[in-house]
Amino acid sequence: MPQNNLARGGRVFPIGVEKIIPNPHQPRKMFREDELQGLAQSIAANGVLQPLCVRPAGERFELISGERRLRASIMAGLKTVPCIICDASDKDSAVYALLENIQRSDLHFFEEAEALQCLLTQHSVSQTEAAALLGRSQSAVSNKLRLLRIPVQIREQIRRGGLSERHARSLLRFQTEDAMKKALRQIFLLNMTAEQAEKDLTADEQESTQETKQRGRRDNQRQTAVFKNIRIFLNTFNHAVDIMRDAGINAGTDEEETDEYYIFTVKIPKTNEIREP
Repeated sequence: MPQNNLARGGRVFPIGVEKIIPNPHQPRKMFREDELQGLAQSIAANGVLQPLCVRPAGERFELISGERRLRASIMAGLKTVPCIICDASDKDSAVYALLENIQRSDLHFFEEAEALQCLLTQHSVSQTEAAALLGRSQSAVSNKLRLLRIPVQIREQIRRGGLSERHARSLLRFQTEDAMKKALRQIFLLNMTAEQAEKDLTADEQESTQETKQRGRRDNQRQTAVFKNIRIFLNTFNHAVDIMRDAGINAGTDEEETDEYYIFTVKIPKTNEIREP
């Protein structure tokens, strides 16, 4: 059957997996092997329940949506897969692929941001148009795109570390790649939650001004507590000397202070020694 008839038919057709080429606008870059294995087992037992969507591409077909199903079908040993053939522009293909993946909650936030950027740059879609196509607010699209301010190398570290989108956003307050790297090191070293990262990250791995003030207050409090304890000891010491003097013992005291020590000396004359009968 000629391709133009297939495209006009709007029906489901079996197409050989070797004739289907990947969608260059596919936003998903990572496919979990365990999930594909599970889907492959389901397809082997029940077949492909939801057809793939493709468009004509010369003698072959370009995948619009359904790459997980295609990969799992190949793993399951299928030679053909059910497909709906659509007449779609490059822009439509990119939008459909992004829509399908956004509807799945496990699309990584960087992949989503990168796909959005592709829509804007390669297909001349404005942020307002992208928001309308995806059912998002314009501010949501803008905030997602801001994640791409994070350099690619740091994005990869965030991916491998399994950090959340909130963790990633906490790095956006820093203007240089070096500052972001240092802040990311803090997140990993201190095992920060997203909330802690939003509140406590610093750009130079040193204490912020607020943290320095807090530490200074804590040190002052500790010094005050220590000083109070010393004064308590001194009062107790002086009281003991007063008791001896009240008892007729001519005790003498000497106090000296150096950079490191308080030195207290008590002198009790042996002539005042109390002997038992």
